[in-house]
Amino acid sequence: MKEIILEKSIEFYKNVFDANILVKDDRLAYFDLNRLWLALNKEENIPRNEMYNSYTHISFSIYEKDYKEILDNLK
Repeated sequence: MKEIILEKSIEFYKNVFDANILVKDDRLAYFDLNRLWLALNKEENIPRNEMYNSYTHISFSIYEKDYKEILDNLK
């Protein structure tokens, strides 16, 4: 099941964000997303309650000049 979730996540970032896959194996995928490095990792050693303390947010930075184009792509 976790492999399916990772594969669906990979397809999402490739298809929706046009991200280029840099590295991929059965536990992770690393992307270049328009000058942003993005990592998907399957980490099973982090207890669920600790995950919320260590992974608190995700953010993206873009150039102001690219805002409209990126927004249109997301729509």
